[in-house]
Amino acid sequence: MGRNTTSSRKFAIIGVPSSAGARRPGQEQAPSALRASGLVDSLEERGVDVFDRGDLPKIVFRPDPENPRKQNLGDVGRVARNVAAELGRARGKETCPVVLGGDCTITIGVVAGLLGQGSSLGLLYLDGDLDLNTPETTPSGIFDGMVTAHLVGRGDQELALIGPEYPLLQESHLVYFGYNVSAGSIDTARTVCVVFRMCSIATPHSSAPGRESIHSRAAARIFSAGTHVMGSAHSGVYCLTRSASRSKP
Repeated sequence: MGRNTTSSRKFAIIGVPSSAGARRPGQEQAPSALRASGLVDSLEERGVDVFDRGDLPKIVFRPDPENPRKQNLGDVGRVARNVAAELGRARGKETCPVVLGGDCTITIGVVAGLLGQGSSLGLLYLDGDLDLNTPETTPSGIFDGMVTAHLVGRGDQELALIGPEYPLLQESHLVYFGYNVSAGSIDTARTVCVVFRMCSIATPHSSAPGRESIHSRAAARIFSAGTHVMGSAHSGVYCLTRSASRSKP
């Protein structure tokens, strides 16, 4: 039996069964797998007020050889816009959306949707990859590896401009957590240099997330499949906070 704790905050679960931005099909199955494992029941047993809003339309990855540097851009953008709209419908003053993905590109839709509600956001990005490629630098054309680049205004403008603000996220409000800098095989040296200039990286051995301090309560949590790199924190949970501010040296 779990602890029976109560909370005044309501949690709205939104499934996003999409692998549009992934390298292969499969990640679209994650929302149903999480529910089947007892996610909702487990929360309710602990006194959490949960409302399951069901799933958005399923989108499955398909090869896009005609657009080798922008594979499935139309589907990726459509999913992101659908996520943003659903968050706008689901989020209230005392409601926290819990978004179940799905590939990493759903993060773009979540940020856009929260900004539409007037939130000031910071992003703690837990992944083995930096996701800073753009259509110009990508070796694969997969948007899963371009998520944070589009959040900070780089890359394809059709995707970067889907939200109410541009860029969707200020560079100083982005913290990478769990990225294994010594892995060396994920992003090019040039890309890694860019991220060191614009935001912070917190490793599993850091006592604090780089030079950033994250304040206030979480505005949303996104459970999503991502990249697992040996020696890095396993990706899967992204936490969006209401604010992020740089600590004084």
